[in-house]
Amino acid sequence: MRPELLTLHRYFLNASRNRSLFLSKLQENAIDHPHTRIHLDLWYGCLYVVIEGWRKERIADPAITALLRDEKRVKLLAGLRNATFHYHPEYVPPRAEQLYLEGGFVDWVDALHDAMSNFFLQTIGH
Repeated sequence: MRPELLTLHRYFLNASRNRSLFLSKLQENAIDHPHTRIHLDLWYGCLYVVIEGWRKERIADPAITALLRDEKRVKLLAGLRNATFHYHPEYVPPRAEQLYLEGGFVDWVDALHDAMSNFFLQTIGH
């Protein structure tokens, strides 16, 4: 197994944990709780880091490759990562707001996350 896959998997685990925490807040019907938004932003930001590593390491998977062809949504995710991990004077930075208003984004990001999860389960088996 390529060692960079284990490294990338570590980054995916960061995204996956925050996704789980976000979804648990939704199940609690805690949509307005501050942690709900925090976990969403961290999930999305960490998932973009996985995309960066995926591309840098030139990993191939047909399902993920197809989803990553949507450059508009990948760019929105990059903007959210920047808005999350770089200070901005507005409470909701414009880059974050753009992503939240993008129709179909939630379905796309869920599909991407699930495809990456399947890839790592098949490749690493954890």
